Amino acid sequence: MRKNNRKTDDRKMATNLDNLFEIFYTIKTAEGRAPGTLKQYRENYQYFAVFLDKRGIPRNITDITRNTIRDYIRYMQTEVIKYEGHRFKTEAQQTAGLSPSSINTRLKTLRVFFRCLVSEGLLDTNPTHGVTNVPEPQEKITILTPEEMKRLTFRIKGDSQISATMYWVCPNCKICAPGCCSGCGTAG
Repeated sequence: MRKNNRKTDDRKMATNLDNLFEIFYTIKTAEGRAPGTLKQYRENYQYFAVFLDKRGIPRNITDITRNTIRDYIRYMQTEVIKYEGHRFKTEAQQTAGLSPSSINTRLKTLRVFFRCLVSEGLLDTNPTHGVTNVPEPQEKITILTPEEMKRLTFRIKGDSQISATMYWVCPNCKICAPGCCSGCGTAG
């Protein structure tokens, strides 16, 4: 009976999002997550906390809904300034909207966070459940033709293994080594 009352007391005390994050962080530390992962959890939670503060949403678990998470996605897509305050990025590079990959990384942290709270019995429903990732554009991969592969294989077989590492992709001849063409700027 006492154990049941304690769980109820824990749930009443655990509505502050910052406190819940610290509980989550302690759990993940105890589970042996890598320091880089833990650092990313904290950074991504701080980004979410800044969003909540800017929107005037209390840092209370009862105020976090699926719509809150979706609004956070829109905020990252349209309002967050990419590279803001970065000393090596020009003003032109500091544009509104994060990349889909960055948004999805931040969402992943929130999913792990809320899923952990549910599994620990500190939350009944996961507000990220049903929220999908932002589609990431697929980069087109240009592959070498059979003739280009043959040329590359021939060049590598003819050279030592050490010099084979000096080949790279060239927009003019596609396979390039130092001094092979003037189009890639390697001709001496």
